[in-house]
Parts: sequence; C-alpha cells; structure tokens
Amino acid sequence: MKQTRRNILRKASALTALGIGASGIAAGADCSSVPEWDADATYTGGDQVTYDGALWTAEWWTQDEPSESANVWTREGACGGNGGDDGDDGDDSDSANCDDYPEYDSGATYTGGDRVIYDGRLWEAEWWTKGTEPAESQNVWTLVGTCGNFAPTAVASASPYSPEVGETVTFDGSDSSDQDGSVTSYEWSFDDGTTETGETVTRSYDANGEYTATLTVTDDAGATASDSVSVAVGDTSGGSEKEDDVFAPYQGTWGSLVDGTLNVDTDRVVVSFVGDATDDGEINPGWLTSGGQRPLTDYTDEIQTLQDNGIEVWVAIGGWDGRTVARDATDATELKNVYADILDTLGVTHLDIDDENANEAGRDGSVYEIRNEALAMLQDERPEVKISYTVPAGQGGIENRDYSPAKDMVSDAVQQGIDLSYVNIMTMGFSGDYTSIIPSAGQGTVDWLANVYPDKSEQERWEMLGVTPNVGEDNFTTDDASAIVDWAENEDLGLLSFWALYKSSAAEQAEIFATFESDED
Repeated sequence: MKQTRRNILRKASALTALGIGASGIAAGADCSSVPEWDADATYTGGDQVTYDGALWTAEWWTQDEPSESANVWTREGACGGNGGDDGDDGDDSDSANCDDYPEYDSGATYTGGDRVIYDGRLWEAEWWTKGTEPAESQNVWTLVGTCGNFAPTAVASASPYSPEVGETVTFDGSDSSDQDGSVTSYEWSFDDGTTETGETVTRSYDANGEYTATLTVTDDAGATASDSVSVAVGDTSGGSEKEDDVFAPYQGTWGSLVDGTLNVDTDRVVVSFVGDATDDGEINPGWLTSGGQRPLTDYTDEIQTLQDNGIEVWVAIGGWDGRTVARDATDATELKNVYADILDTLGVTHLDIDDENANEAGRDGSVYEIRNEALAMLQDERPEVKISYTVPAGQGGIENRDYSPAKDMVSDAVQQGIDLSYVNIMTMGFSGDYTSIIPSAGQGTVDWLANVYPDKSEQERWEMLGVTPNVGEDNFTTDDASAIVDWAENEDLGLLSFWALYKSSAAEQAEIFATFESDED
C-alpha cells in the first residue's frame, strides 16, 4: 500500500488506541465502540472492526474476513488492557512463534502489520518504514516477543520429475534449512510404506503411475517440518487426451514486436498492453506506450504479420499501473461492444485481463464487476472468445493486493458466467529459489480454485493454471526454467508464459519453455 499522509495519521491514531508508549510495546487495544466484523458488510480503508478478540483496520475496500495472511487487513492488537490475551503480543519476556516470518532486511520497505525477526525477537511494523532497525525506542516498530526455537524448513525435490519405468529418481532434501540452528536428520516416506534416511536418496519404479515421497526434517532442537514431492512414472495419461500444453510469452509494444517474436521459439505471443489512459470519462481503448496512448490501428500491421507467419496472437489489457479499459464504464453493454471492437480491429480472439491499477485515486472499486458482466455477454455472443486473468501471487498462491484484488476478480468472473481459459499467476519479484517458490504458488492457487470451481477435479484446476516468471531476473536461470518445465509437465499445467520477449535472455529461455509444448504426450 502506498503511504499517504492520511494512512500515516491513521496509524499514529491506532498507536494511541493501543496504548503504545516510548517502549514501543503494545498494552492492548481499546475496542470499545468498535463493531464486530460483519460478513455482509463492505469496508474501506481506515474502517475498524473487532474479530477473534482483536482490533483490525481495513487498508482498502474489502468484504474479506480479517486475517494476518490477508494484506487488506492490519491487526492492531488484542482487545483489552494487557496486550497479550491471545498469546501473540507481549513484552520481551514473552515467547513468540516466529515461524514463517522473514529476517529484517534494511533494504526492504515495510507497511503496517508486516512482521520481521531481528536480534532473536519478533517485531511488527505500525506504518510505512524503510531502513529503521527494529528497536524499543522506535515507535514504528512494536515488539511482539522473543523467538523460541524456529522450526526448520523442509524442501523436497525430485529429478527427473517424469522418469521412465525403471529409471533412477533422486529425491533431494539439500535445500532444507534451519535459520537458528541446523537440520540434523532427513527421513523419506514412500507410497509403499517404506522409509529411507539421508539428505538425498534414490529409487526406481517398476510400473506406470504417480508416486509421492514425503520428506520430514528435524533440527538440532527437535522441531520438525515436512514437504512432499510427486513424480509421474512412464505413461500416466490413462489413454485419455489432455488439453494442449500452451507456451505464450509476453511482448511489449515498446519491444520489437515482429522480430522479437519471430526470432524465438514460440508459436504464440501475448501483445501488451491495451488500456484507456484518457481522462474524458468515456471508454477510449488504445495501446499504452511510454509515449502516451496510441490508436489500436497502430499495431494492426505487426499483428497481421505475426499471424501470417503462423503466430497466434493474444492481447493483454492493463499491465502494471495501466489504466484498464473498463475504468470509465457505466454500461455493461457499451463496454461489451468496446471489447468486441478491440477483437475486430486487432483480428484476435483471446483477451488477457491483467488489472494492476485498482488502487488508482478516484477509481471505483467495483470496476471489475462491470468488466466481468461485459465479458460474459461477449462470450455469450461469441463463444470462440477466450478470456484469461493474469493475477498477482505470493508463495502461497493467488493473493488479493491493493492494486489487484485477484481473488475477488476471479471469483466474480466465475459467478457472472465467464468461461475462463486460464488463471495465470505472476511468479516474479521473489528473492528465493524459484524451483520451490513457483510450485508452492501453483499448488496454493489450485487449492484456492476449488472454492470457485467446486465441481472441477484437482487435475482440471491444474489445467486452468498459468505461471509467468520474469526471465529478466538474475535469480531465474535456465536451470530454473528446465526445472519449472519438468514440474509443469508433471502437474499437467495448462499454460507457461514469461515476461518478456524483449529481455536479453528471452531467446535462450524460450528454447527451454517451448519444450513444454513439444514434449506433450
């Protein structure tokens, strides 16, 4: 969330309500006169509620349940006078569960509710801060408590993910770690009931099928953690034909649209971005470029050239902070006609909705609802039209963000009857190991999709999933790309993409990503 003067003052007021003095330690939140959270109510930034014995503040528009895992809510503290009713807040002598919280990073930016570990203790930011080390003398930080033993982190991987019958598979736990000690034991459990110990173990399988290995690691203080990895041995298709594997990288109009696409190994491209940068209150779609908005017709020749060379072209709408076409819409039928005009002008049938502008000042928070209504009408009239949503994700999967309420947008799209081809998660901007982060984000998204698609099997939800890393990041290597392709094939993912073809590593990365299609059963 961007920190405005209003946000900072609101945070300062919250500190007073919490009884935080110079020590920076919460004395308990004053919840008098604050209503209980209501599942049927709508909240906007600054609204406060009580929930589960604590005081919460909404950061922006939401109907979601308060939770520390939801960025839209900030937990101000436990209701009452001791600041420790729920055992989570407390003074320096209190122990705190520090599992799953990162170490403090002096180069990172933190906002209200973010928690970090520093000097063996857990701290919570009260408002925006960067470069201020956690300390009791700093009012921006609240001491939650002293960390006990941290549980280790288990990371299980397998190579290859898709072995042949009889081929040796190496199960590897070497990426497991323990931030306050060391991992002292590794135990692997297999489907047949057998177990093995060791950082790495090997085995082979004598029949086709999907097999799972579970790794349990123990640290030097006796805490444990587990992770599982699956392999698909031989032909696991069961004789049925799955949906096509699709590789569709992005390319911006500021790159070389034709040469940048034709000179790499891909059969399709997502051309970026269409939007509406005008301020006249009307719907005026065009290409969003660094030089301002340009007419849709400015790139029709390039798109036609790509299509003449056998490239399937998709069009992305929005992009980072890009003003979406639906921003000024007041009538769903009018908006539907605008989308139809975009398709007809550009000669395409696939629209990728990448709305990352929801926190723009003055924008109606319900824009996605009229957009979804219009897109559903469009598909009713034109069944050949394909719609995908590209959304932000954390390591646990799809996430609502202030700039992109991803879960709300996708849920509403399904409720309004849109036939979504893909829910494509942006897995970029992380500092860790992408071969662990991307599968984790993928699994979390597939699990969440069960909420909006209760009648779809897990495999059907995997076939709806798309994944988009940024190949321009230094920590996303060609080895990572190979591992992600193996994982995607193992899970029967629907879509692999990346950002973007104008990056210097794009050709080399595309050669690897393209095997996702060429290796299809």
